[in-house]
Amino acid sequence: MTITQTDRLYVCQDCYYWGQYGWEPGTNYPEGWDGPDHPALLSARYVEADCPAERECCCGHFSWQQCQGCGSGLGGDRYYIATYGQEEAQ
Repeated sequence: MTITQTDRLYVCQDCYYWGQYGWEPGTNYPEGWDGPDHPALLSARYVEADCPAERECCCGHFSWQQCQGCGSGLGGDRYYIATYGQEEAQ
């Protein structure tokens, strides 16, 4: 089996941490946040920072753009991430 990149997303801080650390039973998410709903993020084997070439760092930066992970339109830090999934062996 091989691990391949499945998507590239622009996500809020909550989705970024969810992708890095996963869901833990009993986790208290911020009020009004139910977790990500993007299929690539939900099924990702792992995620990593994935900055566009024109950006100097992968650090978060403030944006009003909608999160591609959970759809939140609240302003806040956004991060570029790459999701990776597992391909079946042939």
